[in-house]
Amino acid sequence: MILFCIPAGGTNPFAAWSRRLRADIRLHILDLPGRGRKIRQQPLTELDAILPTLAEEIRQTCGEGEPYMLFGYCSGGIVAYELCRYMQQTGAPLPGQVFLFGIGAPDRLQSHGEGAADTPEFRQMLEQFFTPESMGSETAAAQAADAYLSAYRQSPEVSFSQVFPELSEETEFEKAQLLFLLGGALQQIAQDNTMLEQYRFRQQEHAVLPTTGILGFGTEDTFVPKEDVLEWSRFFAASQTLAVPGDHYAILRQPEPFLARINQ
Repeated sequence: MILFCIPAGGTNPFAAWSRRLRADIRLHILDLPGRGRKIRQQPLTELDAILPTLAEEIRQTCGEGEPYMLFGYCSGGIVAYELCRYMQQTGAPLPGQVFLFGIGAPDRLQSHGEGAADTPEFRQMLEQFFTPESMGSETAAAQAADAYLSAYRQSPEVSFSQVFPELSEETEFEKAQLLFLLGGALQQIAQDNTMLEQYRFRQQEHAVLPTTGILGFGTEDTFVPKEDVLEWSRFFAASQTLAVPGDHYAILRQPEPFLARINQ
């Protein structure tokens, strides 16, 4: 059994799950072009261009029909769903279960870029990078996060070096690392937002997948309303819900409920 994970831009904690899965479940991260193992590839934001390569990666990894599950977090959930539709259209085997977390149903999808900077989750994401350790003090970390938020609200495409020209010249390792990580993470988030903005649900055959969907959400998620997540039940032959206490990033901090369900 293989568990394929499709992370969202700026987050990929799922490699650590391999140590917490059943011995007979292998973990495989499905990186999008320009990320992870495919960092040298050209980033893509059009699903129609992404799906064939991901489907081929699943085919090669599964070999002679090894069963598999699929997990999509946030924007990765839409990729997972459309990947299943693509595989069904091409006659490829479907996953036994599809796990989703923090993403609304395809016909209820909201752009995560719109108003993102005003959510607690976005601020918390920034605080993972602007830490007192990397910035020198709690005050400096808070001021840096505020400065970036202000610039982001005016233009989501703003570059890190435009906001912090003095930090861009910093040679101290931790701050240089911060620049690299935050710049890459926000670039990936912007790419995901573009993908979601371009995405249009096409009501055609294979809209309802003949498999089971596990629909996960954070009980305090202000990014994606619980009601939009639950609408996924219309797109699977069978479905179950899984509530995780916390916000949009709850599964990154508390993966135990999902891991327990995967290990069943």
